[in-house]
Amino acid sequence: TVVEEGIQAKEFSKRTDPEQVALVIIAIIEGGMMISGILDKPAYRSSIMQAMMAYINNIE
Repeated sequence: TVVEEGIQAKEFSKRTDPEQVALVIIAIIEGGMMISGILDKPAYRSSIMQAMMAYINNIE
């Protein structure tokens, strides 16, 4: 996976759990799509994607 490759490249810590990272990313994306759809606020998608990128950039 991309996360496993990042661990091998020392971009992420060996303690990083690739499965957990994948689940969190999927949850953020799915939740963002649901929230923006239910509230009819497409701009929320952008905010949520920015939060996801911050999460990815802060993975140890």
